[in-house]
Amino acid sequence: IFYWTAGSPRLCWDLCSALEDLVLDGESVQIEHVDFTVRKLYLSTYDMAPVDHIRQLVSEDKEIRGAISHIYQGKSSSINDSVRTKLYLKGIVNADFSSREVSIKNKIIEESLRPEWLATLEESRLPAIARANAKFAEQDYDAALALYIEAVESETAGVDKALIFHNMGECCFMLGNFSGVINYLTLEPIKKSQFAMMFYRQHLWLGIAYFRTGDIDRSI
Repeated sequence: IFYWTAGSPRLCWDLCSALEDLVLDGESVQIEHVDFTVRKLYLSTYDMAPVDHIRQLVSEDKEIRGAISHIYQGKSSSINDSVRTKLYLKGIVNADFSSREVSIKNKIIEESLRPEWLATLEESRLPAIARANAKFAEQDYDAALALYIEAVESETAGVDKALIFHNMGECCFMLGNFSGVINYLTLEPIKKSQFAMMFYRQHLWLGIAYFRTGDIDRSI
């Protein structure tokens, strides 16, 4: 219990209360029961205090997210006193400022603020076009296509829509959605004078797409 809570009164109370229910049900509580109960209470839906409140505060404060990232990277000594105070007031670290190193106050809070989750917060704040391009580079064509559609609909993509439609057509081609290939690549076709390679690639994809959808004349 102390491994997870570091003696936090509230966390100890809630965890011990849940474990007491197991004892009353006839269970002989072992370490695995404690681990399972912690994950069930705090690290599955993240909707139990104080984890829910802390995650909400972190999601709204970029400076705090950066500081937590520094802690995970072993660079906590670079965090200034002002940010340390914010971390303390938000319930993330203890009040001991005698050391330059900063650590998250207990394992439950640490696990609820994993770097992977912080990364998803940063990614969600990027424009749709940037997230789409990242997914496209990862060859996650389903996700990329959905984000390209969002970028086009928002009309804030900030780049040539012909290039977006080109990538959308490629996503559809890779997914075997040949109707989608035809739809997107004929909206604003790439001009040969602009990007010759893309121009020829679009013609190849369109030829295959028309063939696969039964329009032989157009495919030729």
